This record gives sequence, C-alpha cells and structure tokens, in this order.
Amino acid sequence: MAGKSNTSFSTLFWNIWVRSQLHPVKLGLLKARFDEIITKHKPDVIGLNEVLADKTTGQAPILAHLESLGYHTYFVPFSPERTGELNGSALACRHEVKNIQFLELGPDKSAARRGEPGHTIKLILASIPHAGQTVNIVVNHLAHLVPYNWSTHVVHHKAFRRIVSEAELQATTIIGGDFNQLKFMPRLWKAKETYNRATGTFLNPTWKLLGKVPVIQANYDNIFWTKCGQLELVEFKILKRRPSDHAPLLAQFTVPENA
Repeated sequence: MAGKSNTSFSTLFWNIWVRSQLHPVKLGLLKARFDEIITKHKPDVIGLNEVLADKTTGQAPILAHLESLGYHTYFVPFSPERTGELNGSALACRHEVKNIQFLELGPDKSAARRGEPGHTIKLILASIPHAGQTVNIVVNHLAHLVPYNWSTHVVHHKAFRRIVSEAELQATTIIGGDFNQLKFMPRLWKAKETYNRATGTFLNPTWKLLGKVPVIQANYDNIFWTKCGQLELVEFKILKRRPSDHAPLLAQFTVPENA
C-alpha cells in the first residue's frame, strides 16, 4: 500500500510595530515589505501583532492591503492607542478558515495606564482545512514583561497555557507570535515536552530596541508546533525586521495528506 503524501504549509508570524503604521511613508514601507515577502515566500497563513485599525470603522490599512493580495483577514482589537487607533492582533489566510475564536487572556494593563481601562488582550485560535485535515493556528501576544506588567503577564500566560492544553490542540497545531518572554523562559513552563520551537539567536535576535539599537535585544517572538509527527518543519527563517522593531518569522511545514 502506498504511503501518504505530504503537502506544504507555510506560516509567517510578525509583530509589525505600532510606529510602522502611524505615518503614510512608514505604512508604505510596510506594505512594500509585505509585497516582497509574499511574492518570494507565499505564506499560507500570516499571524500579526500590533495591528492598527480605525477606532470607528475597525478597518486596518495593512489588512486591506493583504486582502488586495488575495488573503482573507480577521482582526481582534485590544485597546485604543494614544493616537486613537485600535491596537490588536490579526490573522490572514489564503483560504477561509473553518472556525475562528478570539479568546481572552486577561486585562490590558498598558491601556489602563494610558487612561483606557477595561480592555482585554485576546488570543486568536483558528482551524484551517488543509490536505484533507485541519491545521490549528494560534496567534499569541502576551503582556510586555516590565515591572508594572509582571502580574498581568502571569495571568495572560496561565490563560494561554490553559487554552493550548485543550485536547483538540494536541495535534497539528502551530502557535506563533510575540510572547514577550526571554529565550530561556519557555523551558521553565516545560514547553519542550509538548512542542517543537523555533526562535532567534544572540547574533540574530527577533527584537531590537527601536529596530536597530545594538545589545538591547531579545528573542521575544516564537513559533511552536506540536510534537505528534503530523507537522514536520522543512525550513525556518528570520527575515529582515525593517520597518518593524521585530523580525518576521517564516516557517514551512509538511502536512501528511489524508485520503
């Protein structure tokens, strides 16, 4: 009996940075960077953090651009920025999702300090049909790990761990985003027992202060995928971060094709 064939499935996770969207010139550079990435790598799924959308209409310029390139987009707002726009996470897919949920992780304490209390951070969980089965995608963004936000980060992390511990997410699941955790921290919560992981290195970090300041850097951004054998990593790349302060993480997987 012939063995099952494998199909390719590629993901891109990127914190695109609030500042890259506040000025038309910077927004133009961000759109041009997406054009380059999509033309070259053609990701099936794109997970984004720090997406800005109009407070009244909920429309996000960068998502409108991705839609013009053939993607279906889904946006979940967190809270307003000082400039008035809504800040949130987003998912863009080449095909419509089977199911999508926006699940609360906890309060947005940074927004409360900006005078906008009562808002929450959400995680995106989507089920995407592919190769005769379902690939689960999680877009995550935990609270920034600074002193005033430590307790909130813990709350977010506990909610995240509870969500990704659900039985249906123990196979064919890819998790990505800005975790705002130092590189050693996932080992503390035993991520290695359940997930494979890809992130940056000291010489090629995923984040630099203002996108360029040397030494002040970290590997906040991660891609995790379940260790069930249903997903095999073919290629992982840390792409150029400009015009963001975070680098895009590109991962290509093979998925066994169900008959």
